[in-house]
Amino acid sequence: MHEWCGLAYVLDTDATFQLRCNLELVDLEKVEEEEDIMTLRIMIQQHQRHTNSQLAREVLADFDNLLPKFVKVFHRDYKRVLASMKEKAIAKVIEAVHARQADEQEEIALKEKDAF
Repeated sequence: MHEWCGLAYVLDTDATFQLRCNLELVDLEKVEEEEDIMTLRIMIQQHQRHTNSQLAREVLADFDNLLPKFVKVFHRDYKRVLASMKEKAIAKVIEAVHARQADEQEEIALKEKDAF
């Protein structure tokens, strides 16, 4: 298991991880999103490069077949923080778009006023 800021990927070859973790603190998800798949592969590659791990080499060699056996473990507090950060980022983008639209409308109104 590799822990990274409240996030971990677990290779659950015997499908028993869910029985052995505290589900009151974490959420378990399948590794299906492209960003997660890429992150997982890179993490395993880095681990293999730094440790010369035979297991990491085997996992990389059979990555596509083993991928469904990986579980994404999200600490609930971390997941909540990420969701909040994402909401704030989206709100900032929406605010910027609205401000730009208001500026454009004001510019159009000024051009129309100058035209007469």
